[in-house]
Amino acid sequence: LNFITKSTIIKILSFMPLFLQALQLEGIPPHKLSTKVNMLRTGTGIKLFSIDQYHDIFLNMSKAMQGLIKEYYIDTHRNNFQIIMRQMIKHGHEDFKNHDPNDKTLLFKLSENFLRAQLSSAFGLQVFDTFISKVINTLQSEVERFRNKKAILNLLTTYNPDLTVTQLHDENSAIDNQIMLGNKAHWLKRLSSFGFPVPKGLVITTEVYRCTEAILGYKNILKNLYKRVTVEISKLERATGKKFGSPQNPLLLSVRSGAAISMPGMMDTFLNVGINREICEGLSRQKHFEWAAWDCYRRFLQTWGMNEGLDRNFFDRIIEDFKVKFCVTKKLLFTPIQMKEIALTYCDEIKKQGIKVSDNPMEQLKYAIIQTFKSWNSERARLFRRQMNISDEWGTAVTIQKMVFGNLNEESGSGVTFTRDPDSPDSEIKLFGDFFFGVQGEDIVSGLIETYPISEAQRIKERRNSDISLESHFPKIYNRLVKLSTDLIKQKGFSHQEIEFTFENDTSDGLYILQM
Repeated sequence: LNFITKSTIIKILSFMPLFLQALQLEGIPPHKLSTKVNMLRTGTGIKLFSIDQYHDIFLNMSKAMQGLIKEYYIDTHRNNFQIIMRQMIKHGHEDFKNHDPNDKTLLFKLSENFLRAQLSSAFGLQVFDTFISKVINTLQSEVERFRNKKAILNLLTTYNPDLTVTQLHDENSAIDNQIMLGNKAHWLKRLSSFGFPVPKGLVITTEVYRCTEAILGYKNILKNLYKRVTVEISKLERATGKKFGSPQNPLLLSVRSGAAISMPGMMDTFLNVGINREICEGLSRQKHFEWAAWDCYRRFLQTWGMNEGLDRNFFDRIIEDFKVKFCVTKKLLFTPIQMKEIALTYCDEIKKQGIKVSDNPMEQLKYAIIQTFKSWNSERARLFRRQMNISDEWGTAVTIQKMVFGNLNEESGSGVTFTRDPDSPDSEIKLFGDFFFGVQGEDIVSGLIETYPISEAQRIKERRNSDISLESHFPKIYNRLVKLSTDLIKQKGFSHQEIEFTFENDTSDGLYILQM
C-alpha cells in the first residue's frame, strides 16, 4: 500500500469479504460497508474511473466504519459507563480509592481507556479500520502529488505492476505478446521456447513505458519496479551460475530497447553493464578474458559516454592514437596490458568531459533501464517514426540479457545473416550475411568494420578478396546456424529471417542467437 493503482484496488477487493465476515462474527451487520464495497467493485470495471473517485469511496467506507463504531460501541456504553464508574468510586473499589466520583476528567479518561480496550478486542474491527485509513492516506498522497497533472494521475490508476517484468525463458500468458514485450523480446521468447540458444534474461515491458511519467514522478512506484527487477536478476544469477557485481564471477548484462514495431539503431543500447575497474581486474584473471575484460570495460564506457552526448569520433580518436602509439592495425592486436591502458584512458577522458560514470553495478543497471526508455523520445527516434509513419504511442520495452562474448579471441565472433540470398528469387536456405571474429555485435550492425561473408557461396558470388568465411573457418558454427534456420523455416513454418548471432568459441555449443 505504499502506492495504489487499479491492480492494487483489485487486490484490496479480494480481502474485503474477509473483513465483512469478521464483522459479522463480531455481531455487527456490515450492510452499509457492503454497499461501498460493491461501489468499489463496479468502479474497477469502468475504464476511466478516476483516482479521486476511488478516494471518495474509501472515505465513505471510513465514515461507515466510524458509524458502526459509534452505534455498537460508544453509544452502547456511554451512559451506563459513567453510572457504573461513579458507583465503583463511591463504594471504594480498590482500583479507584481516593478518587472524586464527580471528577469529569477522570471519568472521561476511564471511559476512553475502556472503549479502546473494547475496540482492540473486537474481532477484525480495528484492523479493518486501520487498513481503510492507510488506503485513504496513500490515495490522498497520490492526489496531492499529481494534483496539477491529471493525465499522470489517470495513468496511475491503470498501471499494473504485475505486468512489468518477466523472464525471457518463462511463460506468462498475460505478458507474452508483441505489444507488451516488444518485437525483439517477443521473438526471442518464441525462439527460446523452441530450444534455440538464446542468452538468458528478462524483459521490462511496455507497461512501464506507458506509465513512465507516473513511475518517475513517484519514488514508491519506482522503488517497487527496481525491487521486481532485483528479484528477476537473482533468478538470472541462479540460472547462469554468475553473480551480478561479483569481481570473482561477474554477471555482465546487455540492456537493449525493443519496440513492438522495429526501429533498428534508433534507440540506446548498453553493453557490459555491471562492470567497473575492480570487477574488470577480477575478470581479466579468468581464462580467455585477459584481453576481453578490458575490451568489455572500454565498450561499456563508450556506450555510457555516447548516451551522455559524446559522439563516436571522440572514442575513435583515442583508439587511433593508441594504434599509432603501439604500431597495430586492429584492436585484437593490442596486448591485454595495452587494452587496459586504453580502457583507463577512456575513463579519464570521459571524466574530463564532466561525465560521471557510476561504479555501482545496480546503479548502472537502473541508469541504463531509464535511459533506454527515454531514448524512445530521442530526436533521432522521433524523426525515424515521422518518416516511417509510426505512432509515438507504441513505446518500447527493455530487454536485459546475460552478456555473451564474441570478443574473447580469434575463436569467437559476431555476425548477422539472412537465411536466404536476399538478391535471389530462390527461397532455399542459403546463409548470406556478415561476421567478424573478436568483436561484439554492435561492431557488425553499426557497419564500422570490414566484415567477412557467412557462406562460401556468398564469398564466391561477391568476389571477396579474402578466403575467409564463417563456413570455412567456423564450420560447426555455420552448420548449426543452417540447422537452426532449417528448423525455423521448414519445421516451424516461419518466413525467411535476418538473424543476429554471437559465438564464444568454435564449437556448436558456443553459438547464441541475439535477435531475429
